[in-house]
Amino acid sequence: MKASERAYKRLLEEIVAGELPPGTVLGEAEQSSRLGISRTPLREALFRLHADGLLTNPTGRGAVVTDISPDRVRKLYAVRTELEVLASRLAARNRDKDVFVELAKEFDHASKTLSLADESVSNYYSLNARFDKAIDSSTDNDYLVANLEVMRKHAARFRQVARRDLSRLVASAVETKSICEAIANHNEEKSVEATRNHVKNSLEHIMSTFTQDSPQDRITPEIIV
Repeated sequence: MKASERAYKRLLEEIVAGELPPGTVLGEAEQSSRLGISRTPLREALFRLHADGLLTNPTGRGAVVTDISPDRVRKLYAVRTELEVLASRLAARNRDKDVFVELAKEFDHASKTLSLADESVSNYYSLNARFDKAIDSSTDNDYLVANLEVMRKHAARFRQVARRDLSRLVASAVETKSICEAIANHNEEKSVEATRNHVKNSLEHIMSTFTQDSPQDRITPEIIV
């Protein structure tokens, strides 16, 4: 794996996990030393993360991890909703029935067994990743899949909020089960309806965190790393 790819994956994981929180300045000298690579592959990684919308435009000083604000969340979810709806419609049209029947069973099981234990939550997100992969394969549209991948990187940052709320995780499992069932049944309209409902509920949950904690509380002071 190229040095730039390694750096990209490492920094992406740290941003998504919150280890590099919003406002963190990623200085070139510090990061190249920390990651054990030269500045050229580091710049490539930083520009990729900027293209994903996770960093501000890299400069000689470095780049800053973008914030998670109510406005950014709303804008992202406006796009995510339409992409997910189109993907579910195409999946219902082209799906492998057995794949989504099995996924529906697994989400049903998850809704009854989920807990906040790290292993349980990790297994649930692994199941979600398999669901996403099944959707992507069924769309037969590389352009759509590429845009969904960018949206999911941002959504993964927001999952750090959902991870603390068992009721939302369980509700999410039930909602995704409904999507799988609609797709398995070749029902485009029900898959679209279930997808819109799922994304809407996800957005409402994220936005509720800004109500509980004022938006100002979500802004992290700059940290030089």
